[in-house]
Amino acid sequence: MNFLDLVAQCDIYDRLDGVVHQATGDWVRLEWEQQEGGPRGIDVERELKRLGVNVCGRWFSPASEDHPCGLLSCLVPEPRARWGEYVLTAYGVTFTSEPIDAQSVAAAQRRQGERIPAWSERGQSRPSVTLSGMQFPKQREEEGLAKRLVKWLRDG
Repeated sequence: MNFLDLVAQCDIYDRLDGVVHQATGDWVRLEWEQQEGGPRGIDVERELKRLGVNVCGRWFSPASEDHPCGLLSCLVPEPRARWGEYVLTAYGVTFTSEPIDAQSVAAAQRRQGERIPAWSERGQSRPSVTLSGMQFPKQREEEGLAKRLVKWLRDG
């Protein structure tokens, strides 16, 4: 084994990239087991994108004793991680990491095999909310020194 093979096997760049993104706290790593005949990484990424979850990075770990087909993972935005986990569980992905939301995963497992429609595919089935008939109390804003200073700097 030469030096380049060792570096490739350690996957230093991808691991460093993942650590940097996770250290910012804005991204969550979703990791699942690749299964024979199961969804490919590109299929998973397309499904996430179709349902509004962007993917930042993606990784593949080679086969091992614990995971005979290897592991796949990706980084998703932290606010969308729970939804991404739900979508992938319903899609048939088996996660190796602890669930972000166990109740959501259980609900997705009951729905496994069903295709989740994107909002753009739902048409007018979304309920609309009309606020015109509602009365909201007006709150008087106190203008303190800081607020007046900001207003003066902004407006001149």
